[in-house]
Amino acid sequence: MRFILPVCLAAAMLAPAASLAAPRAAAKPLPPVVKRAVNAVTAGDPKPLKNDLTPEMAAALTRDVLQATKSQYITPLGPLVSVKIVTTTKNQGFNVTIFQMHFRKGGMTGQMAQDAKSKVAGLYVRPATK
Repeated sequence: MRFILPVCLAAAMLAPAASLAAPRAAAKPLPPVVKRAVNAVTAGDPKPLKNDLTPEMAAALTRDVLQATKSQYITPLGPLVSVKIVTTTKNQGFNVTIFQMHFRKGGMTGQMAQDAKSKVAGLYVRPATK
């Protein structure tokens, strides 16, 4: 117990200095599957993602679903301006990528889960928080 506290304090004291000295990280490149997901959502058509989906997602992510998403959320925001990766993590065996889509009049946050075979097992978009 006596050892843990000094180590934690030393780590806490060194962490700010290390982060200030570290060079600023470059923007993460957009993975091709994220580009295809953005294309599918903004076009209202699952075809760009067809080969990337698990069978369950292929059955759930229909043209009707994407058309409804496009008309309700995407179209009112205007043209797509940019897309950036917010974070990539692992959760319960899935690689999860969270990304921001910036449009002329607002933004959307996307979350995509890929299974161990890199197939898209989940895709979720929602209006970005302010």
